[in-house]
Amino acid sequence: MDSVSLVKQILEPRSVALVGLPRDAGPESRNVMEYLLRHGYEGRIFPVNPNCPEILGVKTYCSVRDLPETPDLAVIATPQHLALSLVQESAEKGIKAIAVVAQGFADADAEGGKRQQEIVSVAHRYGARVLGPNTFGAANAFLNFNTAFALTPMRRVPIGMICQSGFPFAGFPRMVVVGKALDIGNTSDVDFSDGLEYFAGDDQTRLVALYVEGIRDGRRFMETAQRVTARKPVIALKAGKGVSGARVASSHSGSLTGVDRVYDAAFKQCGVLRVEDTEELVDLCRAFLALPKSRVRRLGVLTMTMAGGTMVADACEKYNMKLPAFSEDTVRKVAALAPPWLRIGNPLDQGAVNFSGAGPRKAIRVSLEAVLEDPAIDAVLVIIPALEPEHRNFRDVALEMAARYGEKPVAFWIYGPDFDGSTAADLESTGRIVNFGSLDRAVRALSRMAKYAEYVETRNDE
Repeated sequence: MDSVSLVKQILEPRSVALVGLPRDAGPESRNVMEYLLRHGYEGRIFPVNPNCPEILGVKTYCSVRDLPETPDLAVIATPQHLALSLVQESAEKGIKAIAVVAQGFADADAEGGKRQQEIVSVAHRYGARVLGPNTFGAANAFLNFNTAFALTPMRRVPIGMICQSGFPFAGFPRMVVVGKALDIGNTSDVDFSDGLEYFAGDDQTRLVALYVEGIRDGRRFMETAQRVTARKPVIALKAGKGVSGARVASSHSGSLTGVDRVYDAAFKQCGVLRVEDTEELVDLCRAFLALPKSRVRRLGVLTMTMAGGTMVADACEKYNMKLPAFSEDTVRKVAALAPPWLRIGNPLDQGAVNFSGAGPRKAIRVSLEAVLEDPAIDAVLVIIPALEPEHRNFRDVALEMAARYGEKPVAFWIYGPDFDGSTAADLESTGRIVNFGSLDRAVRALSRMAKYAEYVETRNDE
C-alpha cells in the first residue's frame, strides 16, 4: 500500500476496531470509544473485549476475527505482551493500518526493540503497516476522529502535525494545533515521510508541523520534504539537541537522534523551517495561517513608544531584517499631520503624530496607509499599549488596511497588561493580523516567513 493510501486509512477511517477496550467509562478509564463518541465521530466503531457483551451501549466482539467487516484501522490498546498476537490477528483479518498504543518496546531496552521488530515483521507479512508502538494514534478534527486515550482538544485548523509524542495533541498556549495529527511514536514502521506524502496533497492542510526526536531514513525524508515545502511550509521542532536531550529522546521513543548540526543542514537543504522551542512553533503556525506568505525583509514600524523602536532595530539586526528609510511621499503624508519638530523616520514615533491637531484616529489612518503604500516596505509592525482608546483606534484602522493591502503582513506587539486578552483577541478576530508575545518573537517570525518565501522563489527559478 502506498503512503498516501495508508495514512488516509489512519487519518480518515470509515471504520475502526478498538482492541482491548476497557468496559468502564469515565475520566480514569482511558476509554477511547467514550472519547470518540464525545467528539462526534460518525464512522463505524467495533469494540473488541471478550469479557463483556457491550460497552457504552455498543456491541462488543470477542476477537478481531469475529468482526462483521474489515475495518480501515485497528487500535490495539492492550498491555505490551499481548500486542504481537493481536497484530497478527488484525493483519490476518485484512486490516492494513494497525496502531499499537503500548509502551515498553524500543523505548525500553534492546529486548523491547526485538519485540517491536517482530510486530513489524508480522504485519508486513500480511501487507499491513504499524503506527507506533508507544503512540496516541491519530486525530482528525474534520472527521471528529481522535484515538488518544485522553480527551484532547481539536479544532479545524489547516495544520497537519506529525510527532513522536502525544504531547502536541493537548495543544499549546494560545493555539490548538491539532487539525490533523499523526503520532508515529517509536517510528517502527510508519514514519515522517509517510505522513508528509499524505499532507503534501491534502487540501485541508496549509502547513505541516513536526516534532522530531530522530529520523530513520534521512534520504527519503529529505526527498519527500523537498516536494512538500515547494507547496506549503513545513516547520520542525527538533528535540534531543544536546547529549542529555539525546539520551532522554532515546529512552522516550527509541530514536537515534544523530548529530544536531546534520539535522540543521538537512532541514535547510530541503526547505524545512527549524524552530527552537514550542513558543516559536506556535508563532510561526499563527503567522503562516494569518499573514500573506510574501518576502518580508523590509519592515516598517509604527510605535507608540520609541523604546519599542530601539528594540525592533536590535531584533532586525539579529534576524537579518531591514528598516529602510520611508519614501519621500510617505514622509510628506505623515509630516502633514506631525508636529514640526518631529523627524519622520522608520521606526515612526506614532505617539507624537497622534498628539497632532488632526486627532489620533485620523493620524493612525494616514500613517498606516502611507507606510503600507510605500514601495520600500514589505510588512508593517505596530507597537501599541493595551490601553483605551489607542488600541481600539489602531484595531479598527488596522483591520481595514490589512484587508485592503492583503499582500503586506500587518503584525502587532501589544505592551502592558492585557488582563482579559480582549485587546489581542480583537486584533486577531478576522484572521488577518497576528499579535506576538514580544518584539523579538515578532521580528523572528517575519524573518522566518521571508526565509521560506526566498526558498520557494529559488526552487521555482531552478
